[in-house]
Amino acid sequence: MVFGHESHAWFFLVAMVPGVLLLSLIQDMSKLVPFSLAADAVLLFGFVVITARALDQMAFAPPPDGDVVLANWSSFALFFGVVVSGFEGIALVVPMESNMGLAPATFTRLLTLCIVVVSLIFMLFGVLGYLAFGSAVEDVLTLNIEPTPLLNVVTLCICLGVVFTYPLQLFPVIDIVAEATGSNAPAHRKAIATALVATTALIAYILPRFGLLLSLIGNVGSATLSFILPALLHLHFFRKEPASNFVPQGFRYAIVAFGVTGGALGTFVSLHAICVEVFGWGAGHSASAHV
Repeated sequence: MVFGHESHAWFFLVAMVPGVLLLSLIQDMSKLVPFSLAADAVLLFGFVVITARALDQMAFAPPPDGDVVLANWSSFALFFGVVVSGFEGIALVVPMESNMGLAPATFTRLLTLCIVVVSLIFMLFGVLGYLAFGSAVEDVLTLNIEPTPLLNVVTLCICLGVVFTYPLQLFPVIDIVAEATGSNAPAHRKAIATALVATTALIAYILPRFGLLLSLIGNVGSATLSFILPALLHLHFFRKEPASNFVPQGFRYAIVAFGVTGGALGTFVSLHAICVEVFGWGAGHSASAHV
């Protein structure tokens, strides 16, 4: 639902596609920096407004006693996918390092700082939303807030943030597809970008439950990128380590097992929830769960 009109969601989706597509056709990542900074600014504004609204809700209209629980294991698989989806930008690390031209040590410190700050923001936002609205919290927190002109501005800021950041995250995907198809010509890359944007828009329209879609993406893609592949690559390149170094080696295997188990279980649960809640398949045998 955008600007309080769920029935017109398709209109706003279509309205965003041209802007996303135009930015996605840019071939030089450095030219996207101003748009990324603008996205950070508008998203920060939205974050501040929503945080203030959540704090106000906690102070004057908190959830009923017993509604907020420490852990809800029935939806843990979906929770795992949503949390892990925060690693979606991991594919940008190498392209960003090559484009920034910083010394490796400097880039590592900067990357670590960014990860810590973003992680704290994610945790704060998630905890505040749950404490403020309890089990009634929606996939998108703005849906819990009463529609006002300020909320419309915040929603617009979020939309702009998506429009400005999506092309940056599309960069490595275009590189991979272009390499796989054997052509890196500008026209070919633009065709790939167009197809990816259109596919993304179609998926967003078909699957309106943002939380379930985010969980599926996290369980399928982010679990692989953040847990499985890094540990497997480290095991491969450092396979000749001394046998006495057993604990780190075993820890890497544990990371792979954790990623595979969590990703596989989460993928199954996410697909099942999508089939039930979006398409109505087997609705009589399952209850919906908020992420």
